[in-house]
Amino acid sequence: MSSNDHSSGLVVLLALATVCGALTPGVVAADQSEATITVGDASAEPGETVTVAVAVEGENIAGYQANLTWDPSVLRFESAEGADFSAPVQNANEGWLFMTQSQSSGTQSPTVARVTFTVVGESGDETDLAFVGGDTSANDESSQLATAVEGGTVTVDGSGADVDADGDDAAADDGTAAGTSSGDGEDPASGDGTSTAASNGGDSDGGTGGLSPTLVAGGVAGAALVLGGGYVLGQRSGGGK
Repeated sequence: MSSNDHSSGLVVLLALATVCGALTPGVVAADQSEATITVGDASAEPGETVTVAVAVEGENIAGYQANLTWDPSVLRFESAEGADFSAPVQNANEGWLFMTQSQSSGTQSPTVARVTFTVVGESGDETDLAFVGGDTSANDESSQLATAVEGGTVTVDGSGADVDADGDDAAADDGTAAGTSSGDGEDPASGDGTSTAASNGGDSDGGTGGLSPTLVAGGVAGAALVLGGGYVLGQRSGGGK
């Protein structure tokens, strides 16, 4: 939007506010006011949308105008919708929104509009939602009211990661712990497997740990038979001479 378009749109809205009887010379102190225009606080993650309510506190409120500002590096304006009042006549640009609306009969402390933004800032960013005093006021059915303002704040939340006391990601810590070695610095699973294999290899068949008792006994018996047979043959040979 060009500067000329901006100026023309704002002039039209200010003229409408004048016709509605809402234009006032400026904002007054809260203790001297007959009405207070407020905007709520909010917080959201980057990329999310956030909606804040604009309300007028006071008796017999029949109209308002408000020029709301914010940091455009943190929030991007999306829409302004009506609440207790009809949708406002509005003019918006980067970092500000002017809106106005009126009705024939007054009401007590209405929520006049809901303003929605998209969070474009980063985690930890914050922006004030502030009213431009000279462009912000309220009126009853017949006259403008001495009006105070009360701004709000939008905070950009963190990523939501579960961080433990030492600042590390808790999930990463858990994953590391799952594969952590035992107290002697070795992997318990690896240690068990090695131990079992050594035990089985040494005791199951005796082939790798030493001679089998059965094999030793068989060898002794075989040697005895050979020696006994030789002795008998020797005796017979001597007796034949």
